[in-house]
Amino acid sequence: MLTDADELFTEMVERGVFPDFYTLTTLIRCRCKDRNMNKELSLLLSSWAGCMIAGGVTPDSISYNTLINGFVREDHMDKAFHWMNRMEKEGLLPDIITYNVVMNGFCRHQEAELVLRKMIKKGIDPGRSAYTALIN
Repeated sequence: MLTDADELFTEMVERGVFPDFYTLTTLIRCRCKDRNMNKELSLLLSSWAGCMIAGGVTPDSISYNTLINGFVREDHMDKAFHWMNRMEKEGLLPDIITYNVVMNGFCRHQEAELVLRKMIKKGIDPGRSAYTALIN
């Protein structure tokens, strides 16, 4: 299924049809569900980002959260944290979902408290789900 989606994406670009926000987020979600975040990922993301910009599509928190979640699911916390920081650099503030996804990943690595502190410092109320993640 993923190969077909990748091929369709390539065909769209070759024909000058720029995928919209929903298409690109769906492709990212497919990549995450397939647990195949590393395979040619740098090239793929560069290509998608280029198409988003060329087509006037701006990624939002849903796109970033989907991507971050994919890396967390595969225990690539360095990449998840990189994209969380890039999200901020692009002017999008990570939300409760972003922080909870990253915190859940760091819980497996005993570093969740760092994420909680950053979350509070940014003025985001952790809520029950964040504290539950810490306890579990």
